[in-house]
Amino acid sequence: MNDKDQETTAGMAKNAYAMNECMFDAVKAEIIKGFNEEQQQQMLEAVKQLRTYTYKFSEIYFNANKYCYGRCGTMASLFPIADEGIMMRDLLAKLLFLNWHKGGY
Repeated sequence: MNDKDQETTAGMAKNAYAMNECMFDAVKAEIIKGFNEEQQQQMLEAVKQLRTYTYKFSEIYFNANKYCYGRCGTMASLFPIADEGIMMRDLLAKLLFLNWHKGGY
């Protein structure tokens, strides 16, 4: 079985976390490419906080709301990871555009 073809929620979550880490590495590389050291530190800290807050908000929204009677279930635990990935994809797209548009490539 291919690593990306998981049949369990835990397996899907593991792969989604790995994808988000890969996206973070790409975001970090683009930040390093386009900003000075002080800005890099500030931006990387902001991205880390955004990741945490996006995940926490989505976790409550999708899996711990009053309609779930406790928890919505294991599949709902994937949605916060996906929201974090969407946010990371959008940041990466913006940084790639900036670096490309300003001649960084």
